Amino acid sequence: MWEEPIVSCKEALELDRYVQTEYQLPAALLMENAGRSAADHLVDHFEGPWVVVAGKGNNGGDALVVARHLLLKGEKYVTVLLSQQDLGELPTLHLSVLRKEGCRVVQFPTEIASVRQVLKDANTLIDGIFGIGLRGAIREETRELVDLLNQSGKRIVSLDVPSGLGDEYRPGYPVVQAEETLSFEVQKLCLFMPEARTHCGRIYRLSAGFPDTSLSILDKRIRRIHKTGISQLIRYPDPWAYKNKRGHAAVFASSIGTTGAGLLAAEAVLRSGAGLVSLFADSAAYPLLASQSRSIMVKPMPGDIPENWEKGFSAILVGPGWGRGEDRIPYLRRILAFKQGGVIDADGIYVLKELLDRSIDLSRWILTPHPGEFCVLTGCSKEEFEANPFPKAQEFIAKHRCVLVLKGHVTYIFAPDGQIRIYDGMNPLLGTGGTGDVLAGLITGILAQGIEPFSAATLGVLLLSEAAHEAETSYGYFLSQDLLPCLSKVVLSYAEKSRNLR
Repeated sequence: MWEEPIVSCKEALELDRYVQTEYQLPAALLMENAGRSAADHLVDHFEGPWVVVAGKGNNGGDALVVARHLLLKGEKYVTVLLSQQDLGELPTLHLSVLRKEGCRVVQFPTEIASVRQVLKDANTLIDGIFGIGLRGAIREETRELVDLLNQSGKRIVSLDVPSGLGDEYRPGYPVVQAEETLSFEVQKLCLFMPEARTHCGRIYRLSAGFPDTSLSILDKRIRRIHKTGISQLIRYPDPWAYKNKRGHAAVFASSIGTTGAGLLAAEAVLRSGAGLVSLFADSAAYPLLASQSRSIMVKPMPGDIPENWEKGFSAILVGPGWGRGEDRIPYLRRILAFKQGGVIDADGIYVLKELLDRSIDLSRWILTPHPGEFCVLTGCSKEEFEANPFPKAQEFIAKHRCVLVLKGHVTYIFAPDGQIRIYDGMNPLLGTGGTGDVLAGLITGILAQGIEPFSAATLGVLLLSEAAHEAETSYGYFLSQDLLPCLSKVVLSYAEKSRNLR
């Protein structure tokens, strides 16, 4: 399954209640399943001594079940650290069993010296203080415990969400800094917000025993995507295809000082499997670009674009290194009228901002901004973006009906019909100059081959990530141009797999 649903914490709570009422599966059974799944994962990937930090409610109950199953698996050094005294009915039941088993229990904050000592002696901390029911920020009396966990220097695994995260989380709220997050049944949207994501470490989805049919009630418009989707989306060229049949892209890019951007984007078009690319550049940049290009057809940018000029092209890219001067505005207005559409990136987005109040049609276009460009385009503040860029993005999409690829450590792909795909890339090696130009060219090349915009954007994001892993293996810290030969290998490899699937 290359797409899996992502839901809000509120929706996850509703699903939990639905499973209990409609399928007659009691909370105690679901808690047992979740705790056992987490313990199985923990013993395979971490080691004791263990400190299980439990709060009230279901998340604390999950944590106490984890502690019991660690003991059942022969782990001798398990300590339970209670964040408060009033745990609730089910967690209190599990705690009484642990006490009978002789498990050590320490209480925060009344036994603060013991708390500090067990944290010092531990290798792995299991965070079950708060779960998806948290509203607002963690209260002051628990902040000290969160600080103690974060300052311990120990490996921390959070159950469902790092304590402090939730639908109402805002950057600056106290939150546990997890190395891993074990999310039960469905992953929660708060884990994938830009700033919140930095607290979650690796994210895994574990079973709590929900029937598969129960997930049918979920709104599946927001989905996390995985690389296995590449083979579902990519195409291998027909045996009789020639260069024009494989697609011809026009790239409007590069000016003096930024010629590399256009070259990267244009070559990425070809590395995607497209047959031809024409790079249109200013007269001042043209000689330099032409002297560096062999497979790319470099042409002077036309002084005026005549009617039907675009008929020879199957996709357009505008923006990488293009410049932001006022002279670009009439060019972009004319390009936006092209029938085939394409990709707007980088400088093209800044120029587009000047046209948004006018009558323009973006329904055939994919926009690929990084966070700064997104804020310029939508009026989103940095603080809004870090907390949750979705409202501004959805408002923009509803008005302009385009596909939006919001690049970052987590990438969000928005479709005009309300679908959102999330790619949890988390690869800092892609944070080097020019990788955005490569992505823009890659998506344009995919479009040129006839794949529809939302799928083309998704495929481009996934392929770039795979090429980055290939480049890391070959080069270590890689440059943007190192991605290009790696793209060729990755694209062809998946295209051949796709051919075998059909």
